[in-house]
Amino acid sequence: AIADLLLSKGGSQDYKEALGYYNLIMKRTKNRVLRARAEIGRAELALMGIDRTGLDAAIKLCKDGAKILKDNLSDFFVCKAIAVEAELLVKKGGKAAISQASKLFSRIIGKRNASSYFRARSMAGKAELILYFGVDSLSRALKLCDEAVKILISRPSDYFNLKAKAIKAELLLRRGSSSDIIKAEELCEAVIASPLKHKDLAARAKLTLAELSKKERAKMLFEDVLQEENIDPYIAEKAKFIQKAIKSRFN
Repeated sequence: AIADLLLSKGGSQDYKEALGYYNLIMKRTKNRVLRARAEIGRAELALMGIDRTGLDAAIKLCKDGAKILKDNLSDFFVCKAIAVEAELLVKKGGKAAISQASKLFSRIIGKRNASSYFRARSMAGKAELILYFGVDSLSRALKLCDEAVKILISRPSDYFNLKAKAIKAELLLRRGSSSDIIKAEELCEAVIASPLKHKDLAARAKLTLAELSKKERAKMLFEDVLQEENIDPYIAEKAKFIQKAIKSRFN
């Protein structure tokens, strides 16, 4: 329980302490339920790069943990195992992994008595797959983002609330009506202004906002993103790609 609370707090030191507790549980207890929860927690830390377990090994931890807990979606930790497994598959990449991730997200979304938190988290995950891989319609992705934010309305600074907003902004930019552009700007500003700074989400929002901005502001937003330390390589590459596209637009 202490490890799970530390994981939910979201600080880098909290994550390291949580890993220590999970490892202690694996060494000292034979209780299968506690061990399953520890396996699922370690898998989530592997997703964040805290636990050095590889992606395939972390996926196995999720599967094993869910199996021990009877794969019952009304159990919070089973929902967590399935959502984390889906996110690990997305990180792994490849057509088969993306297809399986989409199915796992849909499984949680479709279960009304599943954990509301992990339903919202899965909605954001599924919307992102629609954005980048076209696994469903744009309108479906926008509805998923809206529903995720609605579920997490009491947690305005939660990572997945803000992720849903950042993804919705990108979807609106793609659709591109004048009202979409205004709403996308508002969403980006909300993500950037969040008191809890989620660096990757703020960077995504800044890049989307840069695509909507005039030359000087776009340049400032790109510089902010590229100067960030330990930024996700994907976001850095995306920043450079969009920067080139915008340069050609203003030339």
